[in-house]
Amino acid sequence: REIPPQAQSLRNLLNELAGFGCILKDHERGLIDFLSTRNGREIYLCWYLGEERINFWHYTDEGFAGRHPL
Repeated sequence: REIPPQAQSLRNLLNELAGFGCILKDHERGLIDFLSTRNGREIYLCWYLGEERINFWHYTDEGFAGRHPL
């Protein structure tokens, strides 16, 4: 089955973001996680559409509800 060009473009963009350690968690809310480390442990820096800058983080095994201020 052939993938429509728009879907392939979106897939390519998501793969490019993932290559930078960025993960689109929720496209409707504009939630993006950025892989980082804190005290030697992998975490996600968390950005939400409407926030001026990255102000929160959470462990990789937690979600949005587990956000902590930077």
